Amino acid sequence: MSVELDLTTSPHQNNGSSYESLSTNTPGDDNETRELVSHVVVADEEAPADLGSDKAVGSADATKYESFLGRWIRKLGFNVEDNDYSDVNVPKLSYWQIFKIFLWFGCRAFGGPVAHIAMMKQELVVEAKWISTARFNRVYSVYQVLPGPEATEIACYFGYLAGGRFGAFLGGLGFLLPGFSALMVISYLYVNYGLDSPVVKRSFSAIQIAVSAMIFRATHKLAEGTLIDAKKELDWDKGFYCLFCFLTSVINLNFFIALAVCGVMNTIVHHGEWIPHRHLLNAFIAACTLGFYVLYTQLHSVPSGSLVGGDAGTSTAIGTSLNNLFVLGLIAGLVTFGGAYTTLPFIYTTAVETGKWLTPQQFLDAVAITNMLPTPLVMFVTLVGYIGHRVEGAVIMTIGIFLPAFSFTIIGHDFFQAVVDNKYVEPFLDGISAAVIGLLLFTAFQFLNNVLVNPIDAVVFLLAFVSLFYFTNKYTAPLVLIVAAIAGQVLYK
Repeated sequence: MSVELDLTTSPHQNNGSSYESLSTNTPGDDNETRELVSHVVVADEEAPADLGSDKAVGSADATKYESFLGRWIRKLGFNVEDNDYSDVNVPKLSYWQIFKIFLWFGCRAFGGPVAHIAMMKQELVVEAKWISTARFNRVYSVYQVLPGPEATEIACYFGYLAGGRFGAFLGGLGFLLPGFSALMVISYLYVNYGLDSPVVKRSFSAIQIAVSAMIFRATHKLAEGTLIDAKKELDWDKGFYCLFCFLTSVINLNFFIALAVCGVMNTIVHHGEWIPHRHLLNAFIAACTLGFYVLYTQLHSVPSGSLVGGDAGTSTAIGTSLNNLFVLGLIAGLVTFGGAYTTLPFIYTTAVETGKWLTPQQFLDAVAITNMLPTPLVMFVTLVGYIGHRVEGAVIMTIGIFLPAFSFTIIGHDFFQAVVDNKYVEPFLDGISAAVIGLLLFTAFQFLNNVLVNPIDAVVFLLAFVSLFYFTNKYTAPLVLIVAAIAGQVLYK
């Protein structure tokens, strides 16, 4: 069936992860699950589910919690209105029911976040009417601005409505479990048996090139949503931040510094009316940042190490500590603005370039394998963590990257809505969203440099890129990878 998500009312529609509409084809109905979802939404039969405790939304405890949180938010200088949950119609479900509903969503989670969110909206908002479409659009606009995989955050939010904080945990867990389980099995086979077979090597030679094309296509899509304004014209300020971050990547300036500078520059643009020639001031700030760094490298050489975590100097299977893998996953989860592909520069820089415990080919293999599974793309860190520290590394790195998504909902959706709506926080985050595009573009060229060796590679890349550009079905990416695997058997004999 066709699914349309009209999000044009979102106040954050120009954020890197925004979509004016999301459309996809959902798989066939599952009678048992749909019966479970639909039978609990008859109006006025039961109290709505909890947002502030493990009791009903309308309970005294929930109201007390929201009022207490609201007071503290106001003390921090943020505006937040008392929440009206009159349009929430989610009878409380058992924990097993919540887990079962989102486990089934996870089993069908092909096609990326657009398809995942469209599927949940169709079944829980349009059909089951858990919440109104207007509330869904407001909720979605918040998670568009916050870092983290949006589909997982939406799953946690619906679980929150149905069963409180533990319901949020079960909703996210059920959604992620199918893909995580599949990747754990594949990670074991990949690390212990590798790709030594000539047949497998030929296929993955083409698959790696196709993944490189997918990263370029993802960069283009993110740039359309981030750098193009409401008038369908290039936002020159955001384009400048993107170019600035691309250049900082070329000279190897730490990306945390580059992102912070872009956030500050965008805040100046939006709230520096009292500053004469503030656009020239931003250009001066960018030039000073680049100039001081170049001067520093001339005097002291390029700084070594990473602020993200990851041990350098080894490419063995046990190549990094569990603590560093957790920190790497956590920070990657906190800088996921606009989609899973924005995590690639951070993990690639730390694990491949700085740590050297992961090869570029292994990194591309992880992205390729995850694209063919029913799971959010950021789950590729499960394979990365497995290479770094076997089972413990896979688990701890996965926990790290998804922890922000769970925390934003469990700590309090309304708190973060107030934060992202703050007049100073919002432009700062928008500046970071634009800057990340520059980092991703640089990483895309690095991947391309690693996989393009001969003219046949260039042909495979162009065909894959054109296919991804013109065919937007949610199954396009896995189909391109399958076709590339087959073509590799013929082209790389």
